[in-house]
Amino acid sequence: MPSSRIHVLGNAKYDGLAARVSPELEREIAGRLGIEPGEGLLVAGSTHDGEEVVILEVYRRLIENRPDFKLILIPRHIERGEAVAEIIRQAGFSDCIRCRRSVRVETAGRRGFVPSM
Repeated sequence: MPSSRIHVLGNAKYDGLAARVSPELEREIAGRLGIEPGEGLLVAGSTHDGEEVVILEVYRRLIENRPDFKLILIPRHIERGEAVAEIIRQAGFSDCIRCRRSVRVETAGRRGFVPSM
């Protein structure tokens, strides 16, 4: 698809949350996740069963041209974490880091930090 046909419209819910994230918190969380300023980042949050396979295929295509791009994949239900980690491994991404609760995305008041990056 020609890039002229792709338009980023944003997301009212997450754009509003992202606007409230302090630069200090954004730097702290980015540091914990090993994300450098200006690095490409694909965030797939609140995923359901079956969506991760599609996201990983898109990500595989993306890193063909941008090998430095990173992916943050956050399942909707935390109890799916191990199953999603296995899907990631089976897709051939062995350099997966799984944050159990050290970086809490759904903490009240801080939910917007990932989309803000």
